[in-house]
Parts: sequence; C-alpha cells; structure tokens
Amino acid sequence: MQTKIIIEKNKFFQHLAILFGDVLVAILIVLQFSINVGYANRSQTLLALLLGLILSFFLYINYKLKWQTYTYLLVALVSSLLNLLFIEGAEFLLIGYDLLICFPIALYFVKGNYNRWFWRIFSIALAIFVINKYITSTDIFKYQIFPNASRNYISVFMIFAMFLFCISEVKYKNALRNLFVFAVVSFMASIMAVGRGGIIATGFLLVVIILILFRKSSLKTKGLLLLLLCIFLYVSVINLDYILDNYFVRFTKDNATGSNSERSYFVSTYLQTMIVNPLYILFGVARSSLSQYRVLNFHNSYLQFHFTYGLIQMLISANLFISSLRKLYSNERFTIFAIGLCFLVRAMLDMLFPAHLLSIVLYYFCLLSTENGDGV
Repeated sequence: MQTKIIIEKNKFFQHLAILFGDVLVAILIVLQFSINVGYANRSQTLLALLLGLILSFFLYINYKLKWQTYTYLLVALVSSLLNLLFIEGAEFLLIGYDLLICFPIALYFVKGNYNRWFWRIFSIALAIFVINKYITSTDIFKYQIFPNASRNYISVFMIFAMFLFCISEVKYKNALRNLFVFAVVSFMASIMAVGRGGIIATGFLLVVIILILFRKSSLKTKGLLLLLLCIFLYVSVINLDYILDNYFVRFTKDNATGSNSERSYFVSTYLQTMIVNPLYILFGVARSSLSQYRVLNFHNSYLQFHFTYGLIQMLISANLFISSLRKLYSNERFTIFAIGLCFLVRAMLDMLFPAHLLSIVLYYFCLLSTENGDGV
C-alpha cells in the first residue's frame, strides 16, 4: 500500500514537472513572438533572455547531450563572435534571441518530455489569434497587422502553429492526416492575407501531403482523390479570371512586378557585395557595406543567416537539416517531414531566421540530426 502511494506521488510530480516545462516554454514562445511583432518592451525582452537562460541551464543539467550538439552550438557562438569582431554585421542582441531563446526551445522539443495535447491546444490558439488579428485589423488595406510584421507573416506564424501541432508526431507513423485540415486552413489564410510567399509555401505543403497520402492509400481512396482533384480543377478553370482577380491579386497586378524587382535587388546586391571580400564570404557581409538597404531585412532567411553567422555555420546547418529530412522520410515520419519542406520553401521568401520565432523550427531539425542520429 505504501509502495503504491509512493508510485502515485512520483507520477504526480512527473506530470507536474512536465506541465512546468511546457508552461515555461509556452511563455518563452509568447515573449519571442511579442519581440518579433513589436509588442515587447525592454523589461519583457530581458525577461525572455532570463527565462531562456533558466531553460538552457535545466536542459544542460538534466539531459545528456551528444558531443555533436555541443559542437554545433560552439561553432554558432564562435561564428557569431568572429562576425561581431571582424565584420560588425550581426547584432549582439539578435544573437542572444537566437541562441538563448530559440535554441533551447528547440532542444526542449527534441529531448524533453512534453504533453502533446498541450501543444496541440496551444498551436490552435495561436492560429486562431493570428487569423483573428488579420480579420479585425483596423488598417484600411489590412497590410500592417502587427507593429513590426505585415500580413505576409500570417503564413509564417501559421507554419509555426502547424509545427507545434504535430511536434510530437515525429514519434508516430502515418499521422499525416492529422496535419491535412490544418494545412488547408493555413492555405486559405494565406490566400486571405494575399501573401505570395505564404500561398506558395502552404500550397506546396498541401501538394506534398496529398502526394504522400495518395501513395499510401488504397485503390478506392486513390479513385476518390482523383475524382476530387478533377472537380477542383474543373471549377478552377471555369472561374479562373475571378479567382486570380480576387484571391491571387499579388501574382497578377503590377505591384507584384515591383515587389519582385525589389527582392531580386536585395539578393543580387548582397551576393555582389559578398564576393568582393573573402572575409565577407566566410563571416558574413559587413553592415557598413549594406548602407543602400533601408532596413537589413533581405526577405531571404538564407542570406540573413549568412549575414549573422557566416558560411561555415550555414553549411553545417544545411547539412544537418537535409540529413534530418532524409531520415524522417526513410523512417516514414511524414508529418514533420512535410512541415520541414514547407519551412524551407517559405524561408526563401521572407526572414524566418535567425532571431525569429521560426528559428525554433530550424534548430529543431538540426538537433534531430545531432541528438537522434538514425533514430529520427
């Protein structure tokens, strides 16, 4: 009898510890979200960094991490310090957001014990908040939804919500159907927000999900999917002009050409500046060499990552990310695999990392590779 009571007490404290960890990480995510969209003040920023330190301390104390993880973190620290010392491109505070907040959150999702339903509810609440924020926006053009984030970031936060929704599904096979409805909602939200990057990324996600489901379905289900696809294509073709003019205006109007030219200018200018100096290639381009930018947002996460950490850390991260995707696919963890592909596509068209909420997704996939190896 006494043994049973002790076991029940241990279970209670275990559940309490899991809840404490989930709540701490949820608070950190909310604070990082507030920092990114311009809600956070100085005290909230300091609180986020402090809580990130606390989370890091508990993770490094309670979990035995592999040497590959420590090496990856060390290379990130050294790369950012070299950038700060010799190039003066990155900002110290942004590196703090990235390595003291986003990195430990990603590590928590890889190593920690968490309640999958807690994060499903949290993800749905985040998606509802973001969509409602767009619908109730007082901006007449519904463009500047948040102080520091436009409607283009509706899809970014929806992708993060989907990531949280199926974060625990990495441990389960054939869970892709759980993501399908969320992906449809995200695609519709991207169309509603008239964001080209979001439409492309979430549309691509839907295609990936449908292809995988089609491959694994029975003959009867395949026939039904083909019938639905034919109906969808027929309706789309006969209403093509209406659909383009009302829901895909950013793909057809003149402002799309101007926006594309501006983004191409950002990329070409950065690359032309980078190849002039070998140090810029290795450590990132100096801030002083990019004075022609109004703001240092290149609308491309890969350039932004190189600007902050340099070439070596960028190549290591790319190798780890792709390795995780390959292992996830071979182990039939299709849910999180599909999210990873969607994330990579969206990262080409806006700043998702570093020092952003979506850095958590980047580091999650990298840490899956360093910590779990072939067991991803």
